[in-house]
Amino acid sequence: MRFTALQEEALVYGVMKYGRGSWKEINEDGWFNGRRTTELSDKYRNLEKYGHLPKVKRRVRDMLSAGVNPLKELRAVYDRQRLQRATSSTADTLPHGKQSPASQPKESGGALPARCPPDGDSTTTLSDDDASAEALQKQAEPRGPVLLKTVCSSPCGPSTSQAHPSAQSQYSSGSETDVLQEIVPSKFKEKRRRVPFTPLEEEALVAGVLKFGKGNWLRILMEGGFLGRTSTQLSDKYRNLKLYRQLDAIERTVKSKRDRGEDPLEELRRLSAAHWKR
Repeated sequence: MRFTALQEEALVYGVMKYGRGSWKEINEDGWFNGRRTTELSDKYRNLEKYGHLPKVKRRVRDMLSAGVNPLKELRAVYDRQRLQRATSSTADTLPHGKQSPASQPKESGGALPARCPPDGDSTTTLSDDDASAEALQKQAEPRGPVLLKTVCSSPCGPSTSQAHPSAQSQYSSGSETDVLQEIVPSKFKEKRRRVPFTPLEEEALVAGVLKFGKGNWLRILMEGGFLGRTSTQLSDKYRNLKLYRQLDAIERTVKSKRDRGEDPLEELRRLSAAHWKR
């Protein structure tokens, strides 16, 4: 989902207020419609990368000069939308659990809905018109055993006692498989275990930023390998190193290794190549 103009203004104002890297505080203050902190970080980086950041900053200054706080305005819009959804969901429901006439299902001609016969009986009770039509149809058809099949709704499905044993076993096994698939959500199947960064990976990440510049995470990833990590993980790790004030110490370590002729990126690439050859 694309960012709206108000979300961009609230994001830039949040960085001006809390500082770059405080994405959690900005997200909690503005309520960005369920977005994650990584989305805010990526959006701010793209605004800066494609030259849209100065325009958004000018819009933020205009809003502040008019006495409008972008973060509070975004939260107010979210609260109004939530209140509107709550009122619309309860508009069709009357007190004591009664539904309004508009929400009740309409029945054509006042006829009662057809009921399924008990005990697996496939014959249904017909009206007078249907009975006369059926009698005329039987007179026109040749004499012989004729079976009138009716399709019942889901509550009165086919009797499993009259079905073939093989079909019954296939039906039961298929239903059990569907139930197991419904019980186990797909998000738990695809969840990956988080692996902490090693000191060599941290040094290679900082060396890549010093070499290629901040924001070129894909190029740093291709250069170092990083044992199957993604560019988003590199961006988040570098932000955390800066947030928790570990970046300066790692930069000093990388520079000292460079003075000795060592390259953490090259070392990590050799290690990754050896790992994937197994």
